[in-house]
Amino acid sequence: MQNNFGKQVLGLVGLTTAGLMLFAGLFYMANHFQPGTANVAQAGERVQKDTTRPGRHLYLRVDKTSRLENTWLTYRGKIDADHFVIDVTIPDLDPQVYYSHKLKITDARDGFVLVGRTYRLLGIQKAGIRLENG
Repeated sequence: MQNNFGKQVLGLVGLTTAGLMLFAGLFYMANHFQPGTANVAQAGERVQKDTTRPGRHLYLRVDKTSRLENTWLTYRGKIDADHFVIDVTIPDLDPQVYYSHKLKITDARDGFVLVGRTYRLLGIQKAGIRLENG
């Protein structure tokens, strides 16, 4: 009788352990595959002020956030010889979420639109990019 009881306890412990591991795996997957949070200025941090008007030039440094009216732009740099990435955050919607835009350099020189504003790429360097607002 004791031998049968030992097998039942061992089976119960094994089943409980497998259930906990399954729950932990699902919890990890749910947290791992959520949208990325923005690495932008948080409350109390300094954000470059909006000084742009149509026709003015704007310089975005790598991984620095610039505020433009109701949006924050963060230049993430070149990802290859032909493309660069700009993250857009709309604080009124959710200041923790960014929308990443991969742009082709040759197309950006002709102009592109981010959140209803038109920009044109004037120059791109390792440290930042120069845009024309307009």
